[in-house]
Amino acid sequence: AWQAAAAADPACALCRWGLALAYAPFLNKPEMAGEEAAQGRAAMAAAARAAGDKGRSGRGLSPRASALLHAQALRFSGDDQREGAVLYQQAMAALAGQYPEDGDVLALAAEASMLLRCDDEGYHFTTPDGLDLLPEMQEALEWLQAAARAPSAARGGRHPLALHLTIHLTEQLRRGGAARGLWAAEALVRELGQSEAGHLQHMPSHAFLRTGRYAEAVAANVAAHATNEVYLAHGRAPYGLGHNAAFLVYAADMAGLAGASEAGGRALREIYAGAGPEDAMAQLR
Repeated sequence: AWQAAAAADPACALCRWGLALAYAPFLNKPEMAGEEAAQGRAAMAAAARAAGDKGRSGRGLSPRASALLHAQALRFSGDDQREGAVLYQQAMAALAGQYPEDGDVLALAAEASMLLRCDDEGYHFTTPDGLDLLPEMQEALEWLQAAARAPSAARGGRHPLALHLTIHLTEQLRRGGAARGLWAAEALVRELGQSEAGHLQHMPSHAFLRTGRYAEAVAANVAAHATNEVYLAHGRAPYGLGHNAAFLVYAADMAGLAGASEAGGRALREIYAGAGPEDAMAQLR
């Protein structure tokens, strides 16, 4: 989508910013491969050229857009990804202070902080005893809550990234537990449950499964799996295919829904039968 936008409008600096964001790390992949980092740097170089052209023509970017470009450029500014991630987080935290009612800025700032607590072993958002969030993660949660409250006339609903990240940030807590993210799970079902955003259809089940709402976890993954099948029918590899099916089987077992469990099990067997060990579609995490 960002590539198409950039092709349609070569002068669009933010289109290149979005393309770089698509190459950037996310929670389940907190480190970029070499090619991804190179593509991200190239996108930000193109963004800088487009922004410079706008400035010379007297049609400069807004302060907000310029700040977003600057933050993303810091992320791709060198070969040390950790250093770039820290610089990006610091810039986004400053932006969150400048734009306390901007849902996009707040959600991206929270994600930047969360990424610093992710590695190949998983998420590390809580204190060692698992009872509470780390102080910087509590700040991230406050940003996400504010992002979810922020007006969003263009989308007509709550910020989907804020809802998504809230579930991940709270699901492993021992004090209050995943129930602290149920509001976000319920909002995702209400607003995107009938969409074809497969991962966001699946995400509520992270909270539902941990709070005993097994039938709702089944329904979330049935919807996500149906979306996955649409992707597969068009020759596209959906994100989290095996992960969703595994959630479906476990939730159905806990709910006593034998038919759903058997159907999910057959789907899971088919997914893994043809998957190599490095197949991204088959990752359970």
